[in-house]
Amino acid sequence: MAGSTSNNHQADGCRAGVPDVNQVIAEAEKAVRDGAYIAVGAGILAFQRAQVQRRQLAKELEKLREGRPEDAAGQLTARLDEIGRSLSANAGATRAQLREIARSWDAAIAPTRRQMGERADALQSRLPSPAREVLAGARSAVSAPEARLRAALGLD
Repeated sequence: MAGSTSNNHQADGCRAGVPDVNQVIAEAEKAVRDGAYIAVGAGILAFQRAQVQRRQLAKELEKLREGRPEDAAGQLTARLDEIGRSLSANAGATRAQLREIARSWDAAIAPTRRQMGERADALQSRLPSPAREVLAGARSAVSAPEARLRAALGLD
């Protein structure tokens, strides 16, 4: 009976100390989904703020048209500077949130990435030379875009 439990455990592909790949993938999918929701929400909030500021600016421009034109340039410049600072702050906060989500996702899949690398190394060492070269080329083709993505997300 104990032998069948051990066989079933191995048949599922689980080993002691090795993370369950399906669980890691599910956690990574959840992190990416949460990140997408946050990014979309932040984008909607930024758009709404920009719309409010646009309406306020339109009202101010209408008032300026009715008032003295020589005062209009200074007031308009000050208002546009304020709007620019607000939009920059919102974009910075959104970038920081996305970077944190990427770090969380990266930490969640790190054990699986390491495990897959170790298995690919072991497989590659056992393959005949032509197949080894094909696998090395495929791994190389994947690693360059991955490195660029990781650098863009601030993960390396």
